[in-house]
Amino acid sequence: MAFYSFTNAASNFNSKTGHMHKCSAPAENCSNGCALKGEGCYAMNFPMALQWARQQAGEAPTSVTWSGLLAACRYVPRGEAIRVWEAGDFPMLEDGTIDVQSVLQMKNAVRGKRAFGYTHHNKLFPAFNAAVSLCREDGFAINVSVDGTEYYLEAVMDAGLPAVIAVSSAETRRQWRTAGGYRVRVCPNHTHKSVQCNRCMLCHTRPRDLAIAFPAHGTRYKAANKALQARSNASPVAQEHCAHPQGSDQLAAHQPRSPVGAA
Repeated sequence: MAFYSFTNAASNFNSKTGHMHKCSAPAENCSNGCALKGEGCYAMNFPMALQWARQQAGEAPTSVTWSGLLAACRYVPRGEAIRVWEAGDFPMLEDGTIDVQSVLQMKNAVRGKRAFGYTHHNKLFPAFNAAVSLCREDGFAINVSVDGTEYYLEAVMDAGLPAVIAVSSAETRRQWRTAGGYRVRVCPNHTHKSVQCNRCMLCHTRPRDLAIAFPAHGTRYKAANKALQARSNASPVAQEHCAHPQGSDQLAAHQPRSPVGAA
């Protein structure tokens, strides 16, 4: 059985997020397309790695099944902020692509809340694009995460989807424009520690031409920098598994099936 985690805002506070409801998912949900998987992922830093391990073993007080997580999110009062996937990702199908039905289930569970989340399942195809767009219209912002290269950032934003990008810890710019004209802004908490997620909420609501950049951080930032550099050096052709539109025939492949990681 796969275990997720739901932490109520009243018992969840740290210097970055402030008080905010948060969800985590098991590592088995993480996309193989994520450059940071096993290579500097922030969730593998101490002490978060220990907390994540307890959650996945079902030993944490916050451990819940997928259905339990959806129920907990539905119970959150309207208008309150929820961060979806502090660690982990949406359930995925056996072919390694995101389970769109799970995305829509979460959308329904967080309706009326100020919910935002992230996914490294960044291979674009019509059903996924439509689901993320529908979530955005319904007030649930799913930020499609890309690693180290603006080529894929622009592909996601060209598709009209919210995007964030992981960049090197050595990044000194606070904001810039991509070659295609999209704006990029470094996470405000990275430059001003007093700006917490529950006050900022740019990951939930922002102009459609704006992406958020997250510099590598944590005790494994050097490994993250190395992984991001490797992704940046790779040619676009070598990374077809990442953000690239796929044909409409993908729709048929994403009918409801039993996802990996859902229970």
